[in-house]
Amino acid sequence: MKENGVIVFLYSLMLSRTLKKLIDDLDHTRLVGERDESTIEMVTLALTGRALHYFHNGVIDVDSNGNLMV
Repeated sequence: MKENGVIVFLYSLMLSRTLKKLIDDLDHTRLVGERDESTIEMVTLALTGRALHYFHNGVIDVDSNGNLMV
């Protein structure tokens, strides 16, 4: 079972999101690229729990003066 750790981890990520939500997140993209490399969707699934192909969440935080908060 030592050799399958990454696969088990990926399955765990997928199942923790639920397959229906994962399919909705992916929007006809894949978690694994054509050359067996991880895609940005796989990375965001591991980091945020959602398999999105973009990082921005649509929320822009500004302070009381209207300056962008970084």
